[in-house]
Amino acid sequence: MSGGWEQYATATGYQWRQVDPDADTDGQLPPDHPDDPGPSEPHPDDPIGDSHAAPRRAPPTPPCDDEAPVPRIWNATDLRPAAQPSWLAKGRLQRGAVNLLVGDEGIGKSLLWVWITAAVTTGKPVPEYGIPDRAPARVLIAAMTEDDWSSTVCPRLAVAGADIDMVDVICTECDGSGAPAFPRDMFLIHEADPAPALIVVDAWLDTVPGGLRVRDPQDARRALHPWKELATATGAAVLLLVHTNRIQSVNARDRYGATYALRQKARVTLFAQWDDEQGRLLVGPEKMNNGAPVPASVFAIAPIPHFPPTEDDDGTVPLLTHVGDSDRTARQHVADSVDPAGDEPGGNPAQRFLYDYLTNPDGEAPAAEVIKAGKAAGFNEQELKDARRRARKPRIDSRKANFGGGWVWALCGEGGNSGQGGSQEGIPPTSPPSPLVPPSAARLGDEPTCDMCGAPLHFPASIERGRCEECDLSANTTAAGSACAASQTNYTGYAPQNGAANRRHHHPTEKEHQNDSDERAERQSTPRQT
Repeated sequence: MSGGWEQYATATGYQWRQVDPDADTDGQLPPDHPDDPGPSEPHPDDPIGDSHAAPRRAPPTPPCDDEAPVPRIWNATDLRPAAQPSWLAKGRLQRGAVNLLVGDEGIGKSLLWVWITAAVTTGKPVPEYGIPDRAPARVLIAAMTEDDWSSTVCPRLAVAGADIDMVDVICTECDGSGAPAFPRDMFLIHEADPAPALIVVDAWLDTVPGGLRVRDPQDARRALHPWKELATATGAAVLLLVHTNRIQSVNARDRYGATYALRQKARVTLFAQWDDEQGRLLVGPEKMNNGAPVPASVFAIAPIPHFPPTEDDDGTVPLLTHVGDSDRTARQHVADSVDPAGDEPGGNPAQRFLYDYLTNPDGEAPAAEVIKAGKAAGFNEQELKDARRRARKPRIDSRKANFGGGWVWALCGEGGNSGQGGSQEGIPPTSPPSPLVPPSAARLGDEPTCDMCGAPLHFPASIERGRCEECDLSANTTAAGSACAASQTNYTGYAPQNGAANRRHHHPTEKEHQNDSDERAERQSTPRQT
């Protein structure tokens, strides 16, 4: 059997099959073909049969492997010529690029893309947000894994004034359920006709294949790269929604959830945060590669009556409205939300656990035991390692134990290094730890710095471990030297008479070299006794 693929209806839904070469010219299989599902029986409650079924658009044919484009060498003059960046919302959403919307859960991030969708699908200008007067364009909701379509997304679009006819959704059922997985289902977006101007993925992490670990930077980039390719090929603005982590830091780049690769891959990142004092949502670019910084936008959320009120629900739907612009950027708002001289707002649960666990007479514990106890308390290994690396007052050092022991995590005094048993100076007995304040934040601002010397970090591996190459090598050398000294001490009372074990731990003298040569020569000249 050869040919393309087509979708056909069965009693349980739609399935794919390969086109049979013996099929009729209209693409239908003969009635007696074994793969032919036969005529559908009408439901007892629906004598007309499928005539009342909800219309369903058949997805396009998935591309075959032999049709996939292969790389080749292009002359630079044959590629697309230079062009200025194109914006769906100037300074906020770039066309042909990956854009991020980052923020805590439950503050109204989804309301922002609904508000933008209303402007894009109707063509109404929103000059205060960089959206000019243009022809209406389509919006594709590639995933909506956290909100229900009927009770949440659809009413919000209606209240915001969006043109529902210009909105497409990728799902498996007519109720909006059945999330896609990417890049497996990305061909649906590539073949969308007409092409969308905005592609929304809410939330991105739920669409990542299970075989990829986004904590691994390489896997994270593998999961993100297809979206970059998609944005380039379609010219659409791709908007991925992600959550922040539980770190409270003056540096916004420390608060990206799931993986740091998100910020590296995106061309624009919008950082959303809630202003408790004013009761407003603040959203502004935290990173923008192709534009000048702009101040954060201020939004209000108001309940709008939409459904008849009932005992279970008041019938209102939240609507986002633009209030104005802040006098600060998103980065400045993040920095101002944390008091460098005080404790973290709400504390860091993983750091509080580490401080409590390590507050013992020794001030240290084997790293494996700490991680095991942390997992039992509800934290994963990466959260514990991040909390240890970001701890500042006091620091939590990771070093090799003496006498051949494993790695230990030890408390050390403020600004100092841990000793043999660590130090408990400055440990708050009950209060949460203070926020992350990089040692050279005032000097280097936004750059990640080495935990030991304060030098700027440029490589992903150095940023992940929190130490530059020189300090990491120095720490490993010190640990190895301590273990070597302990091993040499242990060998002192048990060394063989020829002293071979002891000579492994010091540079042999010229006389020892000569003795070794004489011994080898004597062994080679002496015949083996049988």
